[in-house]
Amino acid sequence: MSVDQRLREAFHADDVWIPDVSLSEVRDTARRTTARRRTALAAAAAVVLVGAVAVAATRGDPEDGADPALPSPSPSSSSSSSSEAPLAVVGSWVSVPLTERRVREVLADAGLESYADDIVTQLRPGPRARLLLRIENGFLSLEIKHDGNMDLVVRQAYLAGDGLLRLKAREGERESRLGWHVASDRELTFTWRSTTERDFRGVPVEVYQRVLYTAVPFTPST
Repeated sequence: MSVDQRLREAFHADDVWIPDVSLSEVRDTARRTTARRRTALAAAAAVVLVGAVAVAATRGDPEDGADPALPSPSPSSSSSSSSEAPLAVVGSWVSVPLTERRVREVLADAGLESYADDIVTQLRPGPRARLLLRIENGFLSLEIKHDGNMDLVVRQAYLAGDGLLRLKAREGERESRLGWHVASDRELTFTWRSTTERDFRGVPVEVYQRVLYTAVPFTPST
């Protein structure tokens, strides 16, 4: 009895399906399947090798002087300035009364007393005049309050550093620099440093800045 017949008798038709082929045909089929698998694996290896060469060519060889590709920075690796504590100068401030006497004194101390009359006429200082200063979100704004009425005097972009405030003018790279200090009692004072801004209404910008920033101190606005 051949091997094929013994296999058929060992199993009933209801238990398992056995194809009606000879053992030699099974062996031939197995050989052909194995050959096809080897051919497919060889082709897949060739594709992987070609892909690797293409990636290497794109990135460049460090030994040839080309820089390898670097990963893009993640959002978490960006500047963390937004999480840092704001400088003490940032916030809303109100001054003590800006009197005419104080305006004339600060200009005389700087040798600019010849402009005092013009400034007094324009700003109208007095015992009820106060300066409202806001420094936040990249902009500085300064208003004068007269008996409930407020006049906007200054609005400029700024850059703040430790003890230094840089006011950016609209004209190109012109700017003004003020030193600032916040005392332990939260009193804010400024010192005038320099300016490259143009005159305003025939008056040097330094004159306005010395009066508006250095004449009187500021305290936090509530």
